[in-house]
Amino acid sequence: MKKSKLSQTTVRRRTRSSGEELPERPPAKQQRYLGILFAYGAYPTKLRVNIYSKSHFIGSVVVALKGADAMDTLMASQFWGLFQLPVVRCQNSTKLIGCLLSRQLVTARRHEFWFTFGPDPLRFSLDEFRDVTGLNCGAFDVQDSEASESVPPTMWNKLFDTAVGKLTVLSVLCMLGNEYLAVEKRLPLALIALVDGVLCPSNKDLKLTPRYVEMLSDVESFLAYPWGRESFLTTVPRFLPPLIVGPGANPLQVMRDRLS
Repeated sequence: MKKSKLSQTTVRRRTRSSGEELPERPPAKQQRYLGILFAYGAYPTKLRVNIYSKSHFIGSVVVALKGADAMDTLMASQFWGLFQLPVVRCQNSTKLIGCLLSRQLVTARRHEFWFTFGPDPLRFSLDEFRDVTGLNCGAFDVQDSEASESVPPTMWNKLFDTAVGKLTVLSVLCMLGNEYLAVEKRLPLALIALVDGVLCPSNKDLKLTPRYVEMLSDVESFLAYPWGRESFLTTVPRFLPPLIVGPGANPLQVMRDRLS
């Protein structure tokens, strides 16, 4: 007689009176994880994940720099890993991400996620991000962390003919597609397209970040900057609930309304 494997499967229960299905029980192996963010079978309402990154920009950069020395420089830098990614298959699934976020475990580390994925937990941290992208995820330099946001737009004026803040990544890619573009501008423009369009996009319009543009005044320093850590720390807050309650909001009243 074969033993039952109820501890490894999901079991549905029915009420005897109405016949309605009750929520599924988690497998016995998952029940040992007590610190779950949401109750099993519960999902947050109005879940929204803002994903501005456009992986196909990587291919656009390759096409624009085909046969150029700037492409060789990129392949010899920390950005080489981006060009090894199967961009065609790098599609964003908000449903999948939302499902994983709803199955989080409560962890002590701030910049680390654990999810219940099948019978075993799955971790997403800076280590996994580095392994996938190949980017430099080292610590920030003290001078970089103390750099002022209000630096003169010297590099911006050298690269562009528009006012600061009025240019997007799409505009940069159009400039790269111009065969008459100055050779010395190709590498800086490709770098800012990768950073503001793929690694650290901050808005849906993909406007350029003036601070990143000014960092291009020293290309070698730009190439050595820990863009992996910068990208990871930019991405993580989008997966977390807001830390500050808005003015006039009463979270206790919201909880009472949901319980009533």
